[in-house]
Amino acid sequence: MKLIGTIHYDIQGPKRLEHILNKEMPEKVSVEFYKAKDIKEAQSLVLKNREKRKKEIKKWNLPKLLKNFAYRISESYGFELTTTIRYAKKTGALLYLVDEPEIKKYNESDSFLRGLMSGLMNDIVKEMG
Repeated sequence: MKLIGTIHYDIQGPKRLEHILNKEMPEKVSVEFYKAKDIKEAQSLVLKNREKRKKEIKKWNLPKLLKNFAYRISESYGFELTTTIRYAKKTGALLYLVDEPEIKKYNESDSFLRGLMSGLMNDIVKEMG
């Protein structure tokens, strides 16, 4: 198992993450995202948030260079999710949204969480030999 850390607002983040995913070629990928029940809803939330931020930036009285920079930063919002979704679609990798408090909220019993964690631990043990 490999853990890849990202910085949420990283203009080069999408390229960096895409590069490492293509280099490592994982069959399973998990992304921390706590506001959605499923991947489709998560992607929709990210895209709506990007549009909301663009509208806010338009209102700011910034010089063109700074405004363009702000747009680029805003476009990087949620890249961890959007880049990973593209990777999973391209390769067939399994994609999981992970955030323990939200998993518990959307699944009334802890048995789901225990099953998920058990499955992840089994995968880790298998990989380690």
